[in-house]
Order: sequence, then structure tokens, then C-alpha cells
Amino acid sequence: MAEPSAARADRASTEPPGSSWGERIGIAVKTLASQLERDDGPISAGDSAELRRGWDQPRGAAFWRIAVRVLERHDLLRDVESEIEWTAILAGLAETASLHAPSQRFGRALAAAGVTEARLLRLLRAEDETLRKTLRAVVRQLASAGQRFDWGEPARLLLVRDKDPIRSQIAKSYYRSSAQGADQTKEEE
Repeated sequence: MAEPSAARADRASTEPPGSSWGERIGIAVKTLASQLERDDGPISAGDSAELRRGWDQPRGAAFWRIAVRVLERHDLLRDVESEIEWTAILAGLAETASLHAPSQRFGRALAAAGVTEARLLRLLRAEDETLRKTLRAVVRQLASAGQRFDWGEPARLLLVRDKDPIRSQIAKSYYRSSAQGADQTKEEE
């Protein structure tokens, strides 16, 4: 559903120059991944454990501490839906913070980790709770393979209303990487 034009205009007028919704998501993800990765960081081991359980749990104290400290500062909590999506993002980040690599496209990482085309298509077609569950399975596959990836792309997939551009970006990256891998295999034969 499209955002009412008055709401878009209000939001646009409050955004800092040069800062878009997607850029703010990327900045927050980078900040959170860094904080979660550090043993001596501002997010305690207990909070990190609570966040890892957050995929399908109600928002707990750890979520709210981070929400106030990081997400509100970047104007990323707009409604209850965004809180639910950030709960899933934080759960995934808590599981895989050491794998966050802003230069590694999500689709390329999926291909490198051996995520099947069927699972990719389920991810790209999913909405709401099904999207969160499918993303959880994919993230766990990436973690199992030790595959680094940019958490900004799956975060935007969860958070943006018009998902088609990010879906297209992920698919192109996946298929480009798959095609390059197939070309290399043919050359080696």
C-alpha cells in the first residue's frame, strides 16, 4: 500500500539533507553489527542472547534499549510494523554480526552459499511473517556456510513498502553470480 502523499511530504521535510530512508537503514545496520560483534561493546552478552531469540518473540528489554539508542536516532521506528521488522533484523544481526560485510551483495552471498533457486524465489515472493520466516532460514544457511553478506539489503527487504526494487536487486545479484560460477565451471572443463 502506498504511503499517503502528506505523510511522505512530512517525512521528506524532516530528513537531513542527503539522507534517505535506505541510507539510514544502512547506517543503523552497520552501527548495530559493529556493536554486536564487539565483546566489549555497548550491547551486553545477555542482550545479544535475548535479541537472537527475537525472530518470533515479542519485543523485549534488549530491543527497546537499542530502539531508543540507535533506531530512534535514525528515525527508523515509524510504526508497530517497523518495530516487528527491526526485531527480526536484530535477531539476525545478533546471530551473524561477524558476517556483516557492506561490500558483499546479498544475492551474490546467497548463490555462493548454495541457496537453491526455489528458496530464493520463496524469499523474493514472501510477505510479512512468511518473509521473516524465510529470511531466518536463509540467514541461518549463510551463517552455516560462513558466508559474509550485507545485512542492509535484507533489512530493506523487510522494511520498505515497495519491495520490488530490492527484490530485483537481490535476484540480479544472485543470478549474475550463478551465471559467473557456471561460466567458470565450463572454462575449467
